[in-house]
Formats: sequence, C-alpha cells, structure tokens
Amino acid sequence: MAEKPVRRKLPWWKKLLFTTAVFLPVLLVIEAGMRICGEGPAIPVVPAEVDAQEPPTKPRELNAFEYFTICDAHLGFCNYPNGDFRSPYIVGNPVSTTDKFGYRNGYGWTAEGDSPIVLFVGDSITFASEVNDDQTGPSEVARLLAEEEFDVRVLNAGVRGFGTVQSKRMLAECFERFANIVAVVYTHCGNDLEENVVPNLRNPARAPVMLRDDATGEFREVDVAELAVPPGRNFLGWKPEPLPPRTPTALERAAVWIEEHSALGHFFLSGWRKIEEEFDLREYEFPSGKHFVPVSEYAKWNTWAGRHGGEEVLQRLVVEMDRICREHGAAFLTTTYADGSELEAAEMIARICAAVDVPFVDSKPAFRGPWRFYSALRTDGTYDPHYGPEGTKTYAVALAPALKQVLRSQGIASKQTAEP
Repeated sequence: MAEKPVRRKLPWWKKLLFTTAVFLPVLLVIEAGMRICGEGPAIPVVPAEVDAQEPPTKPRELNAFEYFTICDAHLGFCNYPNGDFRSPYIVGNPVSTTDKFGYRNGYGWTAEGDSPIVLFVGDSITFASEVNDDQTGPSEVARLLAEEEFDVRVLNAGVRGFGTVQSKRMLAECFERFANIVAVVYTHCGNDLEENVVPNLRNPARAPVMLRDDATGEFREVDVAELAVPPGRNFLGWKPEPLPPRTPTALERAAVWIEEHSALGHFFLSGWRKIEEEFDLREYEFPSGKHFVPVSEYAKWNTWAGRHGGEEVLQRLVVEMDRICREHGAAFLTTTYADGSELEAAEMIARICAAVDVPFVDSKPAFRGPWRFYSALRTDGTYDPHYGPEGTKTYAVALAPALKQVLRSQGIASKQTAEP
C-alpha cells in the first residue's frame, strides 16, 4: 500500500512573502485608482492663523447657563439673583426667574415665612430652564404636596453645571440661611461623576472638586485656586474642557502615518474614526438586547473619572450630605435623572446609596414611555436631553410618595391625614 505524500509546511516568512506578493499589487492598483479619481491622503493638521481683520459675527442669543451663571468664590459659580430669562432655543420659549438669593422661583415658593422647607439641590435637571418656573420638578412636587395640604415650601436650589461637591456646599449654605429645612433631595446626574474631579470641565468656569492627595492618598476637597472673572460676574461663553493629553501608542502613530501617506488608508481610517466618534464602540445591555449607544464628550469624561476614583468620591460626598442633614434634623433622599432608557449612572448611584445606607428613590419605573416623550423640544426640531413638562411631572410623581412619607415621619401631617 502506497504511503501518502507528506506535505511540507512553509515557514512563516515564506507565507508572509507570498501574501505580500499577492495583495500588494492589488492595493497599489486601488491606491492609484483612488488618486486618479481625486482622492488623496489626509492633510496634516496645521493650526490656522487668526485674521485680526475678520469682521465680527452677529452676536448670538445667550443660553441659560451663560445668562444665569456668575462667579462665586466658595461654590465656583451660582445663579444670578433676580434673573429673568426667556429661552430662545426651546419650543414655547419658557421663562426662568430667580429670587434675591439666586434660587429658582417656583410654585408657592417664598423665602419669607415659617413653614417647613423641602430643599432640592442638584444641577440643570433640578434647575430645569427648559420649562417655566411653575413646571420644574420641585414645582411639580410642591403642587402634589399641596394637593394633600402639606404646609411646606419647596426650595429649588439647583444650579446648571453643578457637581456633587457644589451641591453639598449649596446644601450647607441653605441650612445656614434657613432654620426650618426638614427634607433634602439630591438629584444625581451622570455627568456629576466627572464634575466632581475636573475643576475646569466647564471652561472658563471653575468649580471646587474632590481630589486624591498625593502625600496621604486620601481624598480632600480643593477650592477654586484662581477665579476666571470677579465674583458676581457672568461667564460669557463656555465649552467643555478637552480630555487630558496622552502619548499616542505605536499603533496610533502608525495609523496617522498611513493616513497621511495613503489615499486608501485615509479612506478606511477616517471612516472608522467617524464610526468610533458616533458610537465609541460602547455596547450596552438593554431589555431588548445589546445595542451600540452614541457616547458624548461628557460620557468620555465620565469614563475617565470612573478610572480616577469618581465613584469613591461620589460615595464620600453622599455620606457627607447625609451627615449634614442628620446634624440639622433633616431627612436626606437621593434620586437620579431618568428618561425611560437604561442608564449606567442610575445603577451606580443606587448601588452607592445601598452600600452606605442612604435612602434612594428609584424614579426609573415611572418613566415607561420613550425618552423623547419626557424631553424638551428644541426650536430646531431636535430633542433636548433635559426634561420638558412631561418629564418634570413624571419625576415628581415618582418622588412625591417618598417625600410624603418623610414629612409624616417628621411630624408634618397634612390636613387630610389630620382629620379624624
């Protein structure tokens, strides 16, 4: 019986040589064809010179952050007092006003009086410039409490752009100003994670943050070192701070070289980068299955903050806020921004609160519809990620039962429950 011939295995370098000999001419033909068709490699980016004689552009209308945000040495920034702003970018042009302290006006709110106060601290979701004064989340909560005739005032001390460090300081300031705060609600949002550890995230505004001490390894609060403008002055114009610089890897440097020297390389790499920028290749688990979700610049900062102690900082701040409330005999609740979709931030703050035994109100079950239903509609036809009227109402419906229970436990019974 004849033996089968034994096939000789080619060494790896011969395989590589053969593959190169086959595919290199094909790539060269495609490269030549693309250049004939007018395609070319990437042009290296060179900073352009600014033309000093360029005519000034027409001033655009201010947004709510630019109108209300003024510099503050302790808080970093806060709301402009006695403000009156009509949003040009939201359908219906909702009006936001502030009182003499810079707090958002709302349903039944007055800084004068002796009735107990339910305090709301947080950022743009709490301030809610996308709706009118009497439609904010705190206003809708005040309306629901008034329906059962609870004799309380609801104070909206939210400030657009605030992180948890600033919310904690605002909470302490409110306790110094008002002696009868009985309950505090902190509404956490996903971008709080990075705002707590990046002092100049909202350039040129600066904010106090909590950073790890290089000497002790412990986290400590760091005040604003240098104010961008004098206290009480507005920050006109702002943009998110770019991500921290890093040294490109050898593979990234090779990709840049290929893109700058090859039309074919530029075509594929620029297309891949657009996909990366749009989706950031981040996969999330939803009830309906796995989906790729677009990631904004803030979400990239959120990832960065998560790798630099962001969750530990948030946990410490939540504990400190709870401690301040206990010292003043007030109840402390946390909740989170929800809009009908799954959010990593909601799961994170719920986990943190459970670990330190701080009451958490999960508002997600109340948001059963599509996220656009709860969002504000812009004048250009797109949707703003902040709450519109339906969003603030749903937020209030989710939160009001827990607050009513807290008020009753504080001995503040409504007239309905007081009647025999």
